[in-house]
Amino acid sequence: MEDVELPYTLSEGTKSSAYATVKSIHEGEHFDYTFEVIAKNAPPCCCSDRCGEEVETAVEAGATFTYDVCSATLSVENGLDREVYIEYQLKLTATGVNFGEEYETTLYLTLGDVNDNSPYFHDTPYSASVTEADQGSTELLLIEASDRDDAVRKSFTENADEDLFTSANGYVTYEITDGDDMGQFELRDTRNPSTSLIEGTVKLFTSGVDLDREDLGAYTLTITACDGGSPERTDVVPTVSA
Repeated sequence: MEDVELPYTLSEGTKSSAYATVKSIHEGEHFDYTFEVIAKNAPPCCCSDRCGEEVETAVEAGATFTYDVCSATLSVENGLDREVYIEYQLKLTATGVNFGEEYETTLYLTLGDVNDNSPYFHDTPYSASVTEADQGSTELLLIEASDRDDAVRKSFTENADEDLFTSANGYVTYEITDGDDMGQFELRDTRNPSTSLIEGTVKLFTSGVDLDREDLGAYTLTITACDGGSPERTDVVPTVSA
């Protein structure tokens, strides 16, 4: 069987086809074909229940591969979702009808990521308490969001704009986008609290600006998680009260 002209990488969600042709040593030989998926490699999944439910649904839908004997074309019809399977290993076998000769070839298909998932927060809603007597910086909450898309960083700096990524679709950063007009709260990176880069798992702190219960008895903050795709996708934590 001749080599299969299949790209090493296809973008998820796309349809594509490849050609697998057989040449027999016997003139006029015809073949019966069998086709099977012999291996699938899944990406690591986050610990969120929501992530698991989405993957289970997608796996049930599955990808559809077909082989057209007349045109010797192997086609990917639907269901290519990188968040379910990163790679497929496919085997196509051709068996001669008259002389019984058998040929087989293995196809290795890798899926490239597209930004088709939004980040989402874990364990919401968030709530915390702090007293006006607490001075300086007080830790209030641990906050985490995940994105099922791919995120591969080639270099790291304290400035996210200077980082280089193989894929930034699943790279999540955070920002307080509402409810903190006086700058009384701040987010810090758990790995490097001194950096201005707010990513990964973060903690909410009071900033050191005085809190006065007589002015305001409760604070409702809006925290937005944003991925690094283009266009970017976001999620907003329902409420963070302090």
